[in-house]
Amino acid sequence: MGPSIMHTTLGPLDHLPPRQYTGFVFYLPLKPGIDAPVAFAALQHGLHKTFAQLPWLSGKLTFNELDPSLDYSELKAAGFPANAVDDDVLLPFPFFPDISVGADVFVAQANFIPGACLLACASMHSACDGTAVLNIFNLWAENCRNVATSDNPILTLPSESSDRELLDRIWDKEAIHKSPSEIDPATWQLLSLPPPGTGMKPSPEQGSQSNSDGSAERVMKTSIFYIPSSRFTALKKEYVHQPGTDRVSGNDIMCGFLWRSLMKAQAAVHKFPENTRAILDVPIDGRPDYSLPPTYLGSIVLVNRVTLPLSTLTSSDTSIIDVGQAIREKFSSVSPAVMLDAYTLIKTMPDYTVFDLRTHPIDGANLMISSLLMLPAHTVSFGDHVFANGGKPETARPLMSGFNKQERICFVMPPKSHGGIEIVFSLFDDEMAKLLEDEEFGRYAMFLS
Repeated sequence: MGPSIMHTTLGPLDHLPPRQYTGFVFYLPLKPGIDAPVAFAALQHGLHKTFAQLPWLSGKLTFNELDPSLDYSELKAAGFPANAVDDDVLLPFPFFPDISVGADVFVAQANFIPGACLLACASMHSACDGTAVLNIFNLWAENCRNVATSDNPILTLPSESSDRELLDRIWDKEAIHKSPSEIDPATWQLLSLPPPGTGMKPSPEQGSQSNSDGSAERVMKTSIFYIPSSRFTALKKEYVHQPGTDRVSGNDIMCGFLWRSLMKAQAAVHKFPENTRAILDVPIDGRPDYSLPPTYLGSIVLVNRVTLPLSTLTSSDTSIIDVGQAIREKFSSVSPAVMLDAYTLIKTMPDYTVFDLRTHPIDGANLMISSLLMLPAHTVSFGDHVFANGGKPETARPLMSGFNKQERICFVMPPKSHGGIEIVFSLFDDEMAKLLEDEEFGRYAMFLS
């Protein structure tokens, strides 16, 4: 008889993200004298323990040796370039897997070069979001740190962490039950959907421009910029002391700075219609608003959408704080009650395939900013018996090749130990040229790789 199969029913919000893999690569230096098979065995043993604790986390870890001429010290000196090794080499996986035949929840490949492991991992977004993946990584890392101990796992997560019915019970207890018609139509935007009756296709305000310039055939390239802690502090100080800005957070200013800068670069190259509205989507971790434990392992990401006239967003008369205030105003309208209403809406949907109709065309005035500033990524340590740097990755990079064909997304990475912040996004060459000419952007961000 073959192994038994565990079936876990996804919750309503698990259907909200695109059915795609979202991946990262972690740069782990090896201790002197440790070879690739030994490091792989430690990672494999730790992951096996993790799968035993979380049986629904089906997946695999493969071994791969990269070109031995790749020099880890040179990669580090160059800022760990996003394009140093092709994503398809680091982790051969389909961005959109064929769900009809089944897909692993978690896939990983340990890629070795002399003195280091480039650990590439991807999770099925429907099964777990960014916070969940960080919890899984902490569990995996803890199991690797204790690889020399007994087979009994040291770190455990509360049983409710994997309970996909937990949110339903919270909703039954805390929500004011309403019919969809009684809910503010604006709440639909948290599901990245327009209210019923407005149609499912992108509206003209998304500003899709003509492809006559051949942009559909071009390929965006991923770049990494760095904002030193001193410059981020200067950015905040320059704006937060203006009247009426006391509620604007550092994350609001960061998102406003990036949205304005990247849209200025696009608008300088492309001819958008005069009435175009720029659209910013910012994922929201729903755990606090839904009273869920921080260790909850499902996907609880909703999307807050902010729109501004493109001409206003890119105008020299508009400041970064103006944009940050617009973002803060939108975020302030989201409360636990509104989030529960959004859950009511998704529970009433007869068919979740409606989410497959969403689109964020690359040639439109659209951007998603996934800010990981608040994620405590520094807690992940795979142990110092195999890895150098205390077992902590020296950096992480999102796998961008799949996004580059689908949508414009910008990742704000977790702060470094010294407070600096890395930004990862993709642009076409002519857009990048315009961004590098932007004095306002260059005042705070430095090109890294």
